Amino acid sequence: MKRRNPRLDIIKRALRTSDPADPNLALNIYTALFGRPSEAQSPVEAVEDAHRRRDFSGVIDAARAGQQSMESQPWYPAQHGDIVHIAYDPTGHIPAFGETYEVITSDDGRVLKLIAHTGDPDAVGYYAPGMPDEPFHEAWFEAGPAHLTIVRHGRVVHGGA
Repeated sequence: MKRRNPRLDIIKRALRTSDPADPNLALNIYTALFGRPSEAQSPVEAVEDAHRRRDFSGVIDAARAGQQSMESQPWYPAQHGDIVHIAYDPTGHIPAFGETYEVITSDDGRVLKLIAHTGDPDAVGYYAPGMPDEPFHEAWFEAGPAHLTIVRHGRVVHGGA
């Protein structure tokens, strides 16, 4: 006896209750299967979601997608003098705060140096110095692209999208 695939039932139900010409049909099916997609999800959150679903190829795909999304940015790689600001949302008893880093060149390569913050002095500076020659990597993956503002030569080159 064959077992029923619950995902197939969800897809069939979504198709029955939707207009086939609806431009949001794919989004409706995705939402029925997995819930509303989060555009502000960091690459680490995407990896953790795949891990929770026990989707181990999804873990690898999410990590690769995060790396590729960073490397495909027109400002990549980081340059000496770039500024990155990380805006943190409030969580529990911790209010919203921000950190600002500058890319400097050290003996190890390009790294981040904390230059300003609005948070508790004991709880900031997590991303400094960062990975040598990949100074934005940890912030991109952990805080997520939506929380980063990157400035090069006085112009915003990444505005948190």
